[in-house]
Amino acid sequence: MIAFGKLFIEVLIDIQLTLEEYFVLYCFAYDKKPLIKMYSNNINPIPLKILNNLKERGFLKETDSKKWLITSKGSQFIKDMIDSLIISYENVEY
Repeated sequence: MIAFGKLFIEVLIDIQLTLEEYFVLYCFAYDKKPLIKMYSNNINPIPLKILNNLKERGFLKETDSKKWLITSKGSQFIKDMIDSLIISYENVEY
């Protein structure tokens, strides 16, 4: 996961994605779903509303057996975002 910074937050604002929604998508995209459970059990439960919001936006889908899966749109979004932010951070002069 990339570090939070101004550029990262600006992207979230532009696409109107909450930090929790981003976290859920990241965990699905990189097969880290146990982190969602750990976060929910120890810090703040992830409400079903977040999963449904991501489903409505085409980032997640729910199977007939009530299992949540990331869509190709969701996976591509996270991977593109990570790649573009890494490139942006590499071009920053210190």
